[in-house]
Amino acid sequence: MEIKSPHLDPIDQQILAFLEENARRSYSDMARQLGLTSPAIAERIRKLEHHGVIRGYKPVLDKKKLGLGVQAIILVEVRYSDEKQFVQFVRARPEIVSCNHTPGPSAFVLRVELANLDALESLVTEMMRFGQTVTHILMSAVK
Repeated sequence: MEIKSPHLDPIDQQILAFLEENARRSYSDMARQLGLTSPAIAERIRKLEHHGVIRGYKPVLDKKKLGLGVQAIILVEVRYSDEKQFVQFVRARPEIVSCNHTPGPSAFVLRVELANLDALESLVTEMMRFGQTVTHILMSAVK
């Protein structure tokens, strides 16, 4: 993935690509690939962190092994008068892993991870009090 920014030179872009692929990649490996020293790589990464380009590092989890066999995208048209309550509802539910507000008539896009279809049906039923929902079950990851 190439990241375009006036503040990033091609080496910074390559470092970010390495870290996106594997955040535990060693400085020495990146340095060898880029023709730099490990301290030079460490300094560039420190600057990227300081400027907020790199906000953190996290593991990639196998959801199925964690008992989360169903993943879905849920679109919700929330009545404007219910938006604050809806946001409170979303923040209180750990199975809702992301929620984005989109342009349009109070539209929200949620990504959820649950144990099974019964849990998904229960969550969607609860959300229906806020407005119309459309649910897309994720079958497999392409990218």
